[in-house]
Parts: sequence; C-alpha cells; structure tokens
Amino acid sequence: MTRMRRHSAGYLLVPDGNRGIYEHRYVMEKLLGRKLSGNEHVHHKDGNKGNNHPSNLQVLSVQEHRRLHRQTQCKVGHVLKDSNVYVRPDNGKRNCLLCIRRRARGNRKHKRDLLRVWRRRNPEKIAEYNLRRNRERREERRIARGFR
Repeated sequence: MTRMRRHSAGYLLVPDGNRGIYEHRYVMEKLLGRKLSGNEHVHHKDGNKGNNHPSNLQVLSVQEHRRLHRQTQCKVGHVLKDSNVYVRPDNGKRNCLLCIRRRARGNRKHKRDLLRVWRRRNPEKIAEYNLRRNRERREERRIARGFR
C-alpha cells in the first residue's frame, strides 16, 4: 500500500507496511504514545469519518461506544425514548412500542409507514417497477385493440 485510500465503510486507511491502518486509530496512537488495545474504539465526536483531527477523536471502551451509538429511531421513524421502548428479556434488544401496538391491532397505517420508508430508500426499484408496469399496460392495450 503506497498511498492513503478510503475503506468501504468510509474510514481513511494509512499505509503500514503491506496493509493499512485506520487513520483515526493511527492519530490516537500517536497522540497517546501507545498502541490501542482491541477493546478500545475511537469515536468521531462530530460523526464525520473523514475528520481525524485529535480534537474530534475520543477513545472509548467497546461498551461506552455502543451506549453512545444506541439506536435513536425505529425503522418507521418513531423516536425511541424510555416511554415508548420495550426491551426484550431474551436478548436485550430495544423495540418500538408504537410499532408493536400497531402490528397487534393489524393497523394498515403501520404497513403504509413501512412502505413509505422503503420507497424513500429504494427510488431506483420504484422507477424500474413503473417502467415494467407501463410496458405491460401498453402491451395489454395493443392486444385489446387487436394488434400484436
């Protein structure tokens, strides 16, 4: 590795022999004067993976880092706060009570909300579907008119 490159997750890699090391970890190791252990994570305070200035970096344990990045919204977009979160006793996962209640009632609005989120995240699939549907409709009209 001869030059800096960007990892697929968005982190910058610094050349280190035959392999690379994450730039944010390299900066913290130089700042602290020691190697980071495996259970230490480097947190970007502003959330920008490209901003590796020492003032923006913070060393945290794995548990502290997880706690800091806990999920704040459900898939639909409801804010997860103590009053509307159900913690599953078997695995400790946090679930949105509003979504659980809507599913229990069989509410169509929940499905509509999920569909709205899916459409927002997959515009290319929507465009592809619309093209295919329009092609099929044109073909049906041609057949109805007696043309092939």
